[in-house]
Amino acid sequence: MFGYELYRHRLFESNIKLTEPLHPAHVKPASKAGHWKPGTIMSVSGHVSPIKLAREIMDIDWMTRDELAESIPPYYTEYIGRQLIEAL
Repeated sequence: MFGYELYRHRLFESNIKLTEPLHPAHVKPASKAGHWKPGTIMSVSGHVSPIKLAREIMDIDWMTRDELAESIPPYYTEYIGRQLIEAL
């Protein structure tokens, strides 16, 4: 999504219509339980994601592993924010 090797599915509830980002087909397998291996797509979740790689792929360098697992990447936030600004 957004050109990053990351699957990060999120649903948002809003009183403003939000469109989903383009969703490419899952052609590579996702890493299992956060244990990333070359050739797979990163899945940032739980306590087992490699923190350095998770920070890089999420474009967030200030969060702990637990915070990353719950976060929305800045590029995803920007995508939603642009729609909200347009609706105002």
